[in-house]
This record gives sequence, C-alpha cells and structure tokens, in this order.
Amino acid sequence: MAKTHSSTLPDTVRQAMDVVLEAEHHAQAELAACRRDADAQLAEAREASRRIQHRTQERITRLHQACEETTAARVRTMKQAAVEAPDAIRTDSAEQALVREAAARLAARLTKAEDGH
Repeated sequence: MAKTHSSTLPDTVRQAMDVVLEAEHHAQAELAACRRDADAQLAEAREASRRIQHRTQERITRLHQACEETTAARVRTMKQAAVEAPDAIRTDSAEQALVREAAARLAARLTKAEDGH
C-alpha cells in the first residue's frame, strides 16, 4: 500500500501507521492464500466425490446385470421344467388361490415402495 503521510506527523506515528498498513497487507495476502488453499481442497473433494460416484455406478450396473442374468437363467430353467414335466407344476385350486393372494400382496408392497410410502 502507498505510504502517503503528512510531513507534520511525528516519525513514531508514521512508523506505527506503516506497521499497521504492512500488517494489513500481510493479513490480506494470508487471507488470499487461505482462499486458494480452500478452493484447492474443495476441487480435490469434488473430484474424489466424482470418482466415488463413478465407482458406485459401475458396481450398481454390474450388480444389476448379474441379477438380470440370474433371473433370466432361472426363468429359462423354470420354462424348461414346465416343458419337460407339465403335470409337475399343476396345483389344486386352494393352492392357486394362495399363490394369487401372495402375488397380489407382493404387487401391492412393490407398488407402495415405488411411490415412496
């Protein structure tokens, strides 16, 4: 900062003002350095967050694919079993009613979960 003191001020006052102005300049420089450090830390944290999000998304995708493959394999197995032994999966009407009720309860639960209730 420019030192523009009146020549009428005693030297001790001018020196004191110079010390204060130098301290203010130093404080502003330190504050600017702290802001740069904070900005750098924020940038690093954001990048780390992006990496975590990316890894998480990759894991979710792999898990979803594995579940789809497992489900498809089980469906193929059940269909094949139905073709090979169609009478083995026949049930009586009481058992069919229980299965329908269970399916209805499951559908209601799944629908409720999707709505966020």
